[in-house]
Amino acid sequence: SQTEEGKALVQIYNISKLPTLIFSKEAALYPTISDAWKNIGSVEKDGFYIMRNVNPPYFDLTQGKVRGLITLTIIKDKTCKGCYDAKAINKPILARLGLAFGQEKELDVTLAEAQGYIAKYKITKIPTIILTGDTQIYPSLEAVWKEVGSIEPDHAYVFRKVDLFQQPYKDLVQNKVITPTAASAPASSPSAPAQAVTQ
Repeated sequence: SQTEEGKALVQIYNISKLPTLIFSKEAALYPTISDAWKNIGSVEKDGFYIMRNVNPPYFDLTQGKVRGLITLTIIKDKTCKGCYDAKAINKPILARLGLAFGQEKELDVTLAEAQGYIAKYKITKIPTIILTGDTQIYPSLEAVWKEVGSIEPDHAYVFRKVDLFQQPYKDLVQNKVITPTAASAPASSPSAPAQAVTQ
Protein backbone atom coordinates (compact mmCIF):
# COMPACT_ATOMS: atom_id res chain seq x y z
CA SER A 1 0.00 0.00 0.00
CA GLN A 2 3.07 2.27 -0.04
CA THR A 3 3.59 2.25 -3.82
CA GLU A 4 1.32 4.01 -6.27
CA GLU A 5 0.24 0.64 -7.68
CA GLY A 6 -0.45 -0.67 -4.17
CA LYS A 7 -2.50 2.39 -3.26
CA ALA A 8 -4.49 2.04 -6.47
CA LEU A 9 -5.27 -1.64 -5.79
CA VAL A 10 -6.39 -0.83 -2.23
CA GLN A 11 -8.72 1.84 -3.67
CA ILE A 12 -10.05 -0.20 -6.62
CA TYR A 13 -10.80 -3.33 -4.58
CA ASN A 14 -11.73 -1.63 -1.30
CA ILE A 15 -9.07 -3.57 0.61
CA SER A 16 -9.17 -3.01 4.37
CA LYS A 17 -6.68 -5.59 5.70
CA LEU A 18 -3.01 -6.10 4.88
CA PRO A 19 -1.25 -8.25 3.92
CA THR A 20 -3.57 -9.69 1.32
CA LEU A 21 -3.36 -11.60 -1.93
CA ILE A 22 -4.70 -10.62 -5.32
CA PHE A 23 -4.92 -13.21 -8.08
CA SER A 24 -5.71 -12.44 -11.69
CA LYS A 25 -8.77 -13.97 -13.32
CA GLU A 26 -6.58 -16.85 -14.51
CA ALA A 27 -6.93 -18.26 -10.98
CA ALA A 28 -10.30 -19.60 -12.19
CA LEU A 29 -8.33 -22.16 -14.22
CA TYR A 30 -7.23 -23.81 -10.96
CA PRO A 31 -10.12 -25.67 -9.28
CA THR A 32 -8.20 -25.85 -6.00
CA ILE A 33 -8.25 -22.06 -5.81
CA SER A 34 -11.65 -21.33 -7.33
CA ASP A 35 -13.51 -23.99 -5.30
CA ALA A 36 -12.09 -22.83 -1.96
CA TRP A 37 -12.17 -19.10 -2.63
CA LYS A 38 -15.64 -18.46 -1.16
CA ASN A 39 -14.11 -19.10 2.28
CA ILE A 40 -11.08 -16.93 1.58
CA GLY A 41 -12.29 -13.84 -0.19
CA SER A 42 -14.18 -12.35 -3.08
CA VAL A 43 -14.18 -12.61 -6.85
CA GLU A 44 -14.55 -9.13 -8.28
CA LYS A 45 -16.48 -8.04 -11.39
CA ASP A 46 -13.24 -8.02 -13.40
CA GLY A 47 -12.57 -11.64 -12.36
CA PHE A 48 -9.75 -10.86 -9.94
CA TYR A 49 -9.60 -12.88 -6.71
CA ILE A 50 -9.10 -10.77 -3.55
CA MET A 51 -8.27 -12.38 -0.22
CA ARG A 52 -10.56 -10.80 2.43
CA ASN A 53 -10.31 -13.27 5.31
CA VAL A 54 -6.86 -12.45 6.64
CA ASN A 55 -5.52 -14.27 9.69
CA PRO A 56 -4.27 -12.05 12.50
CA PRO A 57 -2.10 -10.25 13.03
CA TYR A 58 -2.86 -7.89 10.19
CA PHE A 59 -2.85 -4.16 9.54
CA ASP A 60 -6.35 -2.68 9.52
CA LEU A 61 -6.31 0.19 7.02
CA THR A 62 -9.62 1.56 8.32
CA GLN A 63 -8.37 1.80 11.91
CA GLY A 64 -4.76 2.51 10.99
CA LYS A 65 -3.33 -0.10 13.34
CA VAL A 66 -2.20 -3.70 13.70
CA ARG A 67 -4.97 -6.01 14.90
CA GLY A 68 -4.72 -9.39 16.59
CA LEU A 69 -1.78 -8.98 18.97
CA ILE A 70 -2.21 -10.61 22.36
CA THR A 71 -0.36 -10.04 25.63
CA LEU A 72 0.36 -13.28 27.47
CA THR A 73 0.80 -12.69 31.21
CA ILE A 74 1.94 -15.62 33.35
CA ILE A 75 1.55 -15.47 37.12
CA LYS A 76 3.60 -18.01 39.03
CA ASP A 77 5.18 -18.61 42.41
CA LYS A 78 8.96 -18.97 42.18
CA THR A 79 8.97 -20.88 45.48
CA CYS A 80 6.78 -23.61 43.96
CA LYS A 81 9.55 -25.57 42.23
CA GLY A 82 7.30 -28.52 41.36
CA CYS A 83 4.42 -26.47 39.95
CA TYR A 84 3.58 -26.93 36.30
CA ASP A 85 5.22 -24.65 33.73
CA ALA A 86 2.34 -22.48 32.51
CA LYS A 87 4.30 -21.01 29.60
CA ALA A 88 5.68 -24.32 28.31
CA ILE A 89 2.26 -26.00 28.42
CA ASN A 90 -0.14 -23.21 27.45
CA LYS A 91 1.76 -21.19 24.84
CA PRO A 92 1.99 -24.01 22.24
CA ILE A 93 -1.74 -24.73 22.68
CA LEU A 94 -2.58 -21.05 22.14
CA ALA A 95 -0.28 -20.87 19.12
CA ARG A 96 -2.17 -23.82 17.56
CA LEU A 97 -5.34 -21.74 17.98
CA GLY A 98 -3.67 -19.10 15.83
CA LEU A 99 -2.95 -16.50 18.53
CA ALA A 100 -0.18 -14.00 17.81
CA PHE A 101 1.71 -12.72 20.83
CA GLY A 102 2.80 -9.11 20.84
CA GLN A 103 4.09 -9.19 24.40
CA GLU A 104 4.82 -11.78 27.09
CA LYS A 105 5.20 -11.11 30.80
CA GLU A 106 6.15 -13.53 33.58
CA LEU A 107 5.24 -12.22 37.03
CA ASP A 108 6.04 -13.73 40.39
CA VAL A 109 3.08 -13.79 42.76
CA THR A 110 4.93 -11.45 45.16
CA LEU A 111 5.05 -8.55 42.67
CA ALA A 112 2.51 -5.72 42.98
CA GLU A 113 1.42 -6.14 39.36
CA ALA A 114 0.67 -9.84 39.94
CA GLN A 115 -1.20 -9.02 43.15
CA GLY A 116 -3.26 -6.49 41.19
CA TYR A 117 -4.29 -9.15 38.67
CA ILE A 118 -5.02 -11.66 41.45
CA ALA A 119 -7.32 -9.16 43.19
CA LYS A 120 -8.95 -7.83 40.01
CA TYR A 121 -9.75 -11.26 38.56
CA LYS A 122 -10.16 -13.16 41.86
CA ILE A 123 -7.45 -15.66 40.91
CA THR A 124 -7.20 -18.52 43.42
CA LYS A 125 -4.82 -20.95 41.69
CA ILE A 126 -1.39 -20.44 40.15
CA PRO A 127 0.53 -20.76 37.89
CA THR A 128 -2.03 -19.29 35.55
CA ILE A 129 -2.16 -17.20 32.42
CA ILE A 130 -4.07 -14.09 31.44
CA LEU A 131 -4.64 -13.08 27.82
CA THR A 132 -5.28 -9.41 27.08
CA GLY A 133 -5.17 -7.23 24.02
CA ASP A 134 -7.07 -7.88 20.81
CA THR A 135 -8.77 -11.05 22.12
CA GLN A 136 -12.13 -10.35 20.43
CA ILE A 137 -10.59 -10.89 17.01
CA TYR A 138 -10.25 -14.65 17.72
CA PRO A 139 -13.78 -16.18 17.74
CA SER A 140 -12.43 -19.73 18.12
CA LEU A 141 -10.65 -18.71 21.32
CA GLU A 142 -13.90 -17.69 23.00
CA ALA A 143 -15.56 -21.02 22.20
CA VAL A 144 -12.66 -23.03 23.65
CA TRP A 145 -11.95 -20.75 26.60
CA LYS A 146 -15.35 -21.23 28.21
CA GLU A 147 -14.25 -24.78 29.04
CA VAL A 148 -11.05 -23.78 30.83
CA GLY A 149 -11.40 -20.25 32.14
CA SER A 150 -13.34 -17.04 32.38
CA ILE A 151 -13.81 -14.14 30.00
CA GLU A 152 -13.82 -10.97 32.06
CA PRO A 153 -15.86 -7.79 31.39
CA ASP A 154 -12.67 -6.07 30.14
CA HIS A 155 -12.18 -8.93 27.61
CA ALA A 156 -9.27 -10.47 29.55
CA TYR A 157 -9.15 -14.26 29.33
CA VAL A 158 -8.16 -15.83 32.68
CA PHE A 159 -7.14 -19.50 32.79
CA ARG A 160 -8.86 -21.14 35.79
CA LYS A 161 -8.63 -24.94 35.33
CA VAL A 162 -5.01 -25.22 36.38
CA ASP A 163 -5.66 -28.77 37.63
CA LEU A 164 -6.50 -29.81 34.05
CA PHE A 165 -2.90 -30.86 33.40
CA GLN A 166 -2.76 -33.15 36.46
CA GLN A 167 0.39 -31.38 37.68
CA PRO A 168 1.11 -29.52 40.94
CA TYR A 169 -0.20 -25.99 41.40
CA LYS A 170 -0.58 -23.58 44.30
CA ASP A 171 -3.95 -22.89 45.88
CA LEU A 172 -3.74 -19.27 47.04
CA VAL A 173 -6.74 -19.57 49.37
CA GLN A 174 -5.25 -22.51 51.28
CA ASN A 175 -1.66 -21.27 50.69
CA LYS A 176 -0.71 -24.84 49.81
CA VAL A 177 0.63 -26.76 46.84
CA ILE A 178 -1.94 -29.20 45.48
CA THR A 179 -0.76 -32.31 43.66
CA PRO A 180 -3.61 -33.82 41.63
CA THR A 181 -3.62 -37.62 41.42
CA ALA A 182 -5.48 -39.95 39.08
CA ALA A 183 -9.07 -40.70 40.07
CA SER A 184 -9.46 -44.06 41.73
CA ALA A 185 -13.17 -44.40 40.89
CA PRO A 186 -14.33 -46.73 38.10
CA ALA A 187 -14.65 -45.07 34.67
CA SER A 188 -18.45 -45.45 34.70
CA SER A 189 -18.95 -43.29 37.80
CA PRO A 190 -18.06 -39.64 37.44
CA SER A 191 -16.04 -38.19 40.29
CA ALA A 192 -13.53 -35.47 40.88
CA PRO A 193 -9.89 -36.52 40.89
CA ALA A 194 -8.33 -37.11 44.28
CA GLN A 195 -5.81 -34.54 45.43
CA ALA A 196 -2.78 -34.68 47.65
CA VAL A 197 -2.00 -31.56 49.62
CA THR A 198 1.50 -30.48 50.58
CA GLN A 199 2.80 -27.33 52.16
